[in-house]
Amino acid sequence: MQCAERLYLSGYLSYPRTESTAYPKSFDIKGTLQEQANDSRWGTYVRELLALGHNKSRGGVDMGDHPPITPMRSAGSYELSGDMSRVYELVVRHFIASVSPDAVWRSTKITFEVEALGDKGTFYLAGKELVSPGFLKILLHKEYGDDADEENEEEVRSLPEFKKQEVITIFNTKSDSSSSAKVNVVTSAAVWASLDVKEKMTTAPGYITESELIGMMEKHGVGTDASIPTHIENIQKRNYVRLESGRRLLPNKLGLVLCQGYHQIDSGLVLPTVRADIEGQCNKISTGDLEKEVVIERAIKIFEEKFHFFVKNINRMDLLFNSSFSKLEDVGKPFTRCGISRRYLSYIPGPPPRLYNKFTETVYPLPVGGEIKQWSGRKCTVEGCNFELCLYSVGGKLCRGFVEAGRRSTRRWRSSRNYISLHRTNVLLFLLTLVFLIHTCMYMCICVHLRVCLCFCLCLQPQLHPEPFLSVQTVSIAPSGPWTSTTRTTTTKTRTTNTRNNKSSAWPERV
Repeated sequence: MQCAERLYLSGYLSYPRTESTAYPKSFDIKGTLQEQANDSRWGTYVRELLALGHNKSRGGVDMGDHPPITPMRSAGSYELSGDMSRVYELVVRHFIASVSPDAVWRSTKITFEVEALGDKGTFYLAGKELVSPGFLKILLHKEYGDDADEENEEEVRSLPEFKKQEVITIFNTKSDSSSSAKVNVVTSAAVWASLDVKEKMTTAPGYITESELIGMMEKHGVGTDASIPTHIENIQKRNYVRLESGRRLLPNKLGLVLCQGYHQIDSGLVLPTVRADIEGQCNKISTGDLEKEVVIERAIKIFEEKFHFFVKNINRMDLLFNSSFSKLEDVGKPFTRCGISRRYLSYIPGPPPRLYNKFTETVYPLPVGGEIKQWSGRKCTVEGCNFELCLYSVGGKLCRGFVEAGRRSTRRWRSSRNYISLHRTNVLLFLLTLVFLIHTCMYMCICVHLRVCLCFCLCLQPQLHPEPFLSVQTVSIAPSGPWTSTTRTTTTKTRTTNTRNNKSSAWPERV
């Protein structure tokens, strides 16, 4: 959908979030085809179609706001690339196919009555062959869609010519001629075939693909063309399903247990019937067949009844989750003390990492992608908070020197800014650097004052930190309710490098 929207904003496609499936009467089909007549990929087919005359598309619904997704102008193969090019080609080929002649197939099904070893049996042979490719030629498909009227065993193959009531002899190529099966009257017709018995077992259907899910949602009236991609994205974000190779959607344990719980309490909350019914009534509002107030009142009444029934039977859902998942308090370990209940919060490493209060059943999210440590029982200084602080580091382990430095007073912390940490072992390197800078100033008069000032500042800096340390962030969990955090204290220090051009950043003021 993102690619389609970008193509729409660039003027290559029409509005992609349309629900129309039929071209309006005013739509210029011939002019749109002429735009594609010079394309190297399908230009020859389009010119032939224009010469013979295009067909009118059948079926579909014109919603009146936008036409179906159609190409607005030609785009050479060099103009677009990647997903943009594939989406554009899909739309163009589908548009041309929608106004192309039908594909013609010849389907054949033959019924045989075979007599062998004193017993009779009925066998079937089915096949089909393409007579005229029609729109399949532009779609580059050998077949198109699924036809429910066709037998599953029907394959694309050419069958020999048979006459009704014709009697034939079947010779088994894997046995002698004496075991051949004959029909009542022997004729000159004979078919070489194998009469082997093959044992097979039915297999479970594979996992549903993303395109199949979209088709089922459209069939049952769940969502619109604009909202269906959002629904599929949401069930992935909520960890109900996961997307595997081949664009197949595999259900996760959470999604399975949730659906089982809904089915045990009220299947209508899972099945598409209720939602499809409401979607249909909303469509009738747009056509003027129903009043909006009537539909809203009816929908509220339905969900109110379902809500009360669900609350009364919520214990069924709890039983399923308790038997399928571990409790948060069993997974975590005591970490820091809550500022509200004064109880210890359990640390859940996740993902995602979080703190959990088993007494109030409150969850507090923690930053992702770093290391979380306790901070020696220090409490948040924000009035009314009283939560114990945690240390959050990114890029490496927490260093002991930072924890010791953090215990200093706020005044000393602030006064230490604008100074540069320098290790004792770097004194010699510092002096050599100073000599090098003085020598350089003799050739760069314009930078003399700046270099001298920098060296002078380095000489005056106190020894504040014995060890280099990494970027550290302090996180305070605030008592503003579940899934919230109101205070975050951040301190950052950069590792000092022992190079000739020694640079280090000042301590930022504590927030």
